[in-house]
Amino acid sequence: GLDLPDVCLGIHWKVSISMNMPWQCFGRAARGNGIEGHVILIAEKVHWNDK
Repeated sequence: GLDLPDVCLGIHWKVSISMNMPWQCFGRAARGNGIEGHVILIAEKVHWNDK
């Protein structure tokens, strides 16, 4: 894996079968001391409940 402590934004495209992969990617944001991180998950329409 990568150790980039100053990364403060993570973007994950597509939902995985398991949440382990995106969760691990989310954990890569803001690994440095004193910084805030944000993540964006872009999911396909099939995962949205429009009802």
